[in-house]
Amino acid sequence: MSADSLRVSLAINGNRVDLDVRPHQSLLEALRDQAGLTGTKECCSEGECGACTVLLNGRAVTSCLVLAAEADGAEVTTIEGLSLGGALDRLLGQLAEGLVAFRTAMGPAWQTTTVVVMTEFGRTARPNGTRGTDHGTAGAGFVLGPRITRAKVSSDWPGVGQNALYEGRDLKPTLDTRAVLKAALSGTFDLTAAQLDRVFPNSSAVRASSGLMV
Repeated sequence: MSADSLRVSLAINGNRVDLDVRPHQSLLEALRDQAGLTGTKECCSEGECGACTVLLNGRAVTSCLVLAAEADGAEVTTIEGLSLGGALDRLLGQLAEGLVAFRTAMGPAWQTTTVVVMTEFGRTARPNGTRGTDHGTAGAGFVLGPRITRAKVSSDWPGVGQNALYEGRDLKPTLDTRAVLKAALSGTFDLTAAQLDRVFPNSSAVRASSGLMV
């Protein structure tokens, strides 16, 4: 440890780690450079994009704006701590297994099938009382099937910095769910725009997402 460094002790993803950090070094830099946890990304360096978000004592923070020295003694959870073997990994694995089983059971009918996976719960940008992020606004979904044009992510990522949140709390929606559903229905059943508007009343201003289906 050099004369101008500080020793901080963190519980990172459940493991106690001692790091020698500079007085003005950010938690982001310490996690990436000293702890080797590169899943936490540096992007805007202003706390707006959310790429550097970690959980600090259970609360989501942008680690580029937190000094490593200020986190001494804290519990830190990075994306690595939420991946392999974690609850999210287990639940997504179960979802994937279910979708594969469904595709297999459909047999030849799969060639005319489109699956849309969505949730009625949007996401908050901060864990709630049960350490979940449900009962928010925007969320994510999946569209699967042989008529999907290509594997891609369709998103205008707003970030999770405080100024980017919807009503200061939730992930901000940037794409109308009905646009995705209209595209899936149109591509699967060859429906016209007028027919889609009957499926989704009062939605004439929402056009089907382009380029989603063949």
